[in-house]
Amino acid sequence: SLTAASSGNLTVTPGAATQLALTTAPAGGASGTALTTQPVVTVRDAQGNTVTGSTAAVTVAISSGTGGTLGGTTTVNASGGVVNFPDLTVAGLVGANYTLQFTSPNLTPVDSATLTPSGPGTATRLSINSEPEGGASGSLLRKQPRVDVHDSAGNVVTSSTVAVTVAIQSGANGVLGGPLTVNASGGSAAFSGLTLAGTVNTDYVLRFTVNGLTPADSLPVTVTPGTPTQLVLTTAPVETATGTALSNKQE
Repeated sequence: SLTAASSGNLTVTPGAATQLALTTAPAGGASGTALTTQPVVTVRDAQGNTVTGSTAAVTVAISSGTGGTLGGTTTVNASGGVVNFPDLTVAGLVGANYTLQFTSPNLTPVDSATLTPSGPGTATRLSINSEPEGGASGSLLRKQPRVDVHDSAGNVVTSSTVAVTVAIQSGANGVLGGPLTVNASGGSAAFSGLTLAGTVNTDYVLRFTVNGLTPADSLPVTVTPGTPTQLVLTTAPVETATGTALSNKQE
């Protein structure tokens, strides 16, 4: 019989890169702000070994989810076969689910679990939730406006208490009265007591502003005649002979 022989210890090195693996899953933060946990991706061979010599460029994009925008550094080169994304953000609707996909040429991609923005992001713009409607000139608007504060994804920034100011943006001879600046509550500024004095059949556009935010313009507002306050002589009488009817036309 033959005596068995044992080899010495054998070691293997990683094979050719074939796939990506998500070793640290991303975790969401507020819409448009840095993810609370940034993703880490490794480049692996067919047996799942990290290909430590890989410097492959890995790109991330949103693969599912409506209305989401991915920000930050979206392409990163591997170092030692590991890709660390430093500053990704996902701007999207609160409560919506978004999936990220990581890709590199000739490698099998990998998808993240769903991410959900935890809350609104930073305020960026105003929008009119309830449009103003004109009334009689100088009287209260029939419908008082309400303005919302939004982030870049369209979420109402419910924590906002910014002061919103309204003024006439266009329309001749108009005068806006009432409280012209209102602080938001829950991200919404509800105006009350606004009046608009102006010329009948003139379109007036109201503009709502906050420093640093994109303003919002109303639809055109018109007024009807107001309460009578004065008499105006539109045709002057013309002097004529005593005892005869006044004329309004020069002969």
